[in-house]
Amino acid sequence: AYLRAAEAHRLEKSPEEAARRQVAAASCFRKAPDGAQRAIELIEEACQVYLRAGRFATVGNYEKEIAEIYEREVGDMAAAAEYYKK
Repeated sequence: AYLRAAEAHRLEKSPEEAARRQVAAASCFRKAPDGAQRAIELIEEACQVYLRAGRFATVGNYEKEIAEIYEREVGDMAAAAEYYKK
């Protein structure tokens, strides 16, 4: 449902609202078995939108969240370290 809402907002030329919906969808994917990688992808896509909008603090918060997903859910400490450095 959140991904459909994100797509609708993209079509309406509302990229920040679409990004918000993608982050909400990522939260749902995190709860699913094997959903961590898809959650990371959705958050990364949202970060690109926020970067273009100049919302650097928001991007920083989401990159920290990605690092935590890599660390706690995926177990990839190297990838987590890369995101913590950003």
